[in-house]
Amino acid sequence: MKSAIRLSSLSAGCSLLFLLVFASSCANVYFENPVPQGGDALRSFPAEWAGVYEEPNSGEEKAIFLNCLRLERLSDTELMVSGETRIAREDLPALRADLEAQKKSGKLISYLLTERFLITTAPVADENRPGVSEEQHFTQLYKEGNWYILGKTPEPMILFDLESARMTRFEKQGQGKSDSGLFPQADSLSSEQTRLVARQKGNGIYLNMLKDDNSLWELYYITQPAKSELVVKTSVLQDEKTLDRRLDFYNGITPFVKLQDGKNYKIAPTDRALEQLLAEKDLLQTTVLKKISE
Repeated sequence: MKSAIRLSSLSAGCSLLFLLVFASSCANVYFENPVPQGGDALRSFPAEWAGVYEEPNSGEEKAIFLNCLRLERLSDTELMVSGETRIAREDLPALRADLEAQKKSGKLISYLLTERFLITTAPVADENRPGVSEEQHFTQLYKEGNWYILGKTPEPMILFDLESARMTRFEKQGQGKSDSGLFPQADSLSSEQTRLVARQKGNGIYLNMLKDDNSLWELYYITQPAKSELVVKTSVLQDEKTLDRRLDFYNGITPFVKLQDGKNYKIAPTDRALEQLLAEKDLLQTTVLKKISE
């Protein structure tokens, strides 16, 4: 049976893109010191990490627009993580069918889908805008192989720099607001830096980032079980209720100390305890990324 196709993007609330930017808004388990204690310093990022990844949809529906992560290895010691939204060329007929359905239902008046643009005209029923009966929107499409990247969606998110031992987190501030004479239409951007301690042990890579208050560490633990697959565990709790229910069990591995905010915890595990915690499927948020064919 062919999967149904949904027009909307992947839900940001459960995606790694959301966690990379807004992890601090979730319940976390922080570390008192960088982990693992017995790991080796990471000297370079694996070359095979480079590429574009999608977070597979767990439902039966297939998303037309995919939120993707692009990993760019700028040098042996620099890794740029950015986000973008894509649509596969093979899904254009499904997109047209959905647009036709919206037109038939009255949600759209008309649309125009070309190799470079999606232009839509929709009815307006807003008492605060008298005299306005319709409005138009457009999205640019940039062809890349068998894909189209939606304009304005590519955004830098994180830069890991092993040489300077720094992690830079970027946040887009607005579209086309730059006063730069060199790039007058450039989007404005803000950034924050923090200390990075990157280690490797066995088949895992541990990226430890110092929190804003310089007291505790958050973690990205990355493994590569297959050439086209990355598994990313973060410090974000997968389910607070599960932790509460199994807190005695986890305390048996290493003490979990609740912070004053009443939401987050801190731990100081031995390497053996860390290995046990990372093996727990229901403790930390885990994302499987699949590399797409470009």
